[in-house]
Amino acid sequence: MLETLRRIVQEVNNAADIPSALDLMAKRVRDAMGTEVCSIYLRDEEEQRYMLMASEGLKQEAVGKVSLGLSEGLVGQVGLREEPINLEDAFTHPKFHYLAETGEDAFHAFLGVPVMHHGKVLGVMVVQQRDVRRFDQSEMSSRTVRAVPGPVFPAVPPAVVTA
Repeated sequence: MLETLRRIVQEVNNAADIPSALDLMAKRVRDAMGTEVCSIYLRDEEEQRYMLMASEGLKQEAVGKVSLGLSEGLVGQVGLREEPINLEDAFTHPKFHYLAETGEDAFHAFLGVPVMHHGKVLGVMVVQQRDVRRFDQSEMSSRTVRAVPGPVFPAVPPAVVTA
């Protein structure tokens, strides 16, 4: 998995602009993990929200329009805790916030990881799947995405939150 992530990082670093880089990252991560959805929410400091900026698997018309407050939903919880959340059925979690515009109602399994730079949360990457199941440890070998001025690389955080 680490080699796959390195290849993704190289491709992303060669993207023409940030939207292209985010789209490419969402597609490559979804394909590498064999999931049905990969979405990237970026933190907007001015608005104090996480904005859906890229997705492979959710409705494209939601990209750039849908957002969550910094403590809202599972995305907000990943950002607040600064650690992954892995749920077999996201709909049953008390912090789940349904976003009808995204078409996410078909997807139960949820793995959200914070995107970090110098100890600060820049966003949250989420993978989802229709099946009710937890993502296993091999799928989570890169549990946090750390952004640096050059390449983006994975790092292992403390424990993974599973509920």
